Amino acid sequence: FSSIVTFSTTPARPEVPQAPTETTITSDTISIKWVEPFDNRSPIQQYHVRYRRVDDRDWTDEYVPRVVHAGQPETIALDGHRKRTDQIHPIRGLQAFSQYVVAVRAENAHGWGPYSARGCCRTLEARPDQPPPPVCVEASPTSLKVQLTHPRVNGSQVIFHYLAWRPVALADRSAADEEPGEWQE
Repeated sequence: FSSIVTFSTTPARPEVPQAPTETTITSDTISIKWVEPFDNRSPIQQYHVRYRRVDDRDWTDEYVPRVVHAGQPETIALDGHRKRTDQIHPIRGLQAFSQYVVAVRAENAHGWGPYSARGCCRTLEARPDQPPPPVCVEASPTSLKVQLTHPRVNGSQVIFHYLAWRPVALADRSAADEEPGEWQE
């Protein structure tokens, strides 16, 4: 009959989280989700989410507290690990129709763990911006030549431009009750 030996590991930094994936995407927001890593017997306190556009060099950093979702009590398994839950975080203020890379790491009382593999996602396209007013470059008694400036398209395809005009009342007209003309296309 052999004697019973009991041992346990000492708490350490968290392990690597899984690569984040997108859950909800709009033209300026991506909500990302990741399964939290093993905490190595020391509760995770927060996450460091970093992201950047694929064609940028500089990262943007956000620090996110760990969330235990309502209705999900924190449980500890027999092996000493806490039950891992999905973490969700919205990244706001992004550019429309742009591709981003995102990575996550976790922190506990023993420090920061390593970054996850990078997740990749793209924001949706958005409506084009409102164009600036047309500029009259030439005028005659029967015609106008105008110059249009293209708006920022935000990943959308411009299908057509719509231009409307109407005559306006001039200051030297004698009939005070004369209204500007109807809109023309």
